[in-house]
Amino acid sequence: MLCLISQQNEPYLNLAAEEYFLKSTDEEFFMLYINNSAIVAGKHQNLLSEINASWAREHNIILARRLSGGGTVFHDKGNLNYSFITNCPNLEEISYKRFTYPIVLALKSLGINAEYSGKNDLLLEDRKISGNAMHIFKKRV
Repeated sequence: MLCLISQQNEPYLNLAAEEYFLKSTDEEFFMLYINNSAIVAGKHQNLLSEINASWAREHNIILARRLSGGGTVFHDKGNLNYSFITNCPNLEEISYKRFTYPIVLALKSLGINAEYSGKNDLLLEDRKISGNAMHIFKKRV
């Protein structure tokens, strides 16, 4: 698995890179990136019902949509985004726990006692620190 740490902070570029690596390669990737301020909606969200569009325009906040489902979130330089892009010949084996477990282990190695929640989230002291969503493309996740 290749590890990519994006040096770009442009939300459109980082989201496009995820889609490109998913759909145009057979390689497996772990990608880390930090975006400039952006509101990022899941593929099923009605963006205009989720946000205050006039406030976002006033503050030059980029609006973007990602391939995966899940809720609308705010990205800025204070949060770290990660993606696992992997082959999965048996789609029945796909689970959020498979992809969040390495993150939990990494956080624990840093002394952060995070844990997996049944809602596909990561928690720290019963507070959500990470939401997770997936997109399946052919035999890739």
